[in-house]
Amino acid sequence: MDGLSLHRYFGNTQEETGGDSAKFLAMNLSMERQIAETVAVCDLVRGHKRSPKKLWLSFDEWNVWYRARHGDAVNGHEQEAPHLLEEVYNLEDALLVGGLINSLIRNADRVKLACLAQLINVIAPIMTNANGMFRQTIYYPYSWALQFARGSVLNLQVESPTYEVKEMGQVPYLDVAGTMDPENGKISVFVLNRDLSKAHTVELNWQDKAPARVLSSTLLTGDDLKAFNSFEAPKRVAPRPLDKPSTAGGRTKFEVPARSYSVIQWGA
Repeated sequence: MDGLSLHRYFGNTQEETGGDSAKFLAMNLSMERQIAETVAVCDLVRGHKRSPKKLWLSFDEWNVWYRARHGDAVNGHEQEAPHLLEEVYNLEDALLVGGLINSLIRNADRVKLACLAQLINVIAPIMTNANGMFRQTIYYPYSWALQFARGSVLNLQVESPTYEVKEMGQVPYLDVAGTMDPENGKISVFVLNRDLSKAHTVELNWQDKAPARVLSSTLLTGDDLKAFNSFEAPKRVAPRPLDKPSTAGGRTKFEVPARSYSVIQWGA
């Protein structure tokens, strides 16, 4: 045995969050707790057996999924190619997916494989029919991870104001992850702002040489957490430019809006 498989689906339900969006956007921290507890058990067994083998984890099913779980969503009524499990994702779902990506990035030393389930139509970021396709809200943070999260994970020391979440304690408003590609020097930073009402200023203090130029700065946000895309309105929730951060004296500053997930990439 070389690795252990983990699965987890999240929902803004009465049972899991009480329907509280502020708690829902903190649920990626429960994924991190699941990873930490599983790693602890693996390492305990390793210690008892005095084994040199260090197990890695495969988070090979993860996503938001809680609406299309009953009735016609799971019963094809003996039709050919029925429409099943077609979850419709809104803005808050996308923000949590961004947080989940941050958690997976931060734990990449032990989570060697992580698979969004699934890609097309079934609890998926891309929806199709006979006439075309559109991108669901969760498409964007997932695609940004594939595009920008390259190389080595940065061990960031993050300080953020917090808010109280029932059964979770103090949760930081800002959830941040970062990567650096040693082949080309590109640095990417991913920022989830869980604050539902206020923007926050982010200051990056570069202990080494500050990067020279901003290559890309994009965010996903909106006024309505329940807004979603459809064939009729495919770009109701879509990325928009984030004002390029400014750097001076080894410090970079930029502002992230309330209810947002942002990615910024710098070149060497």
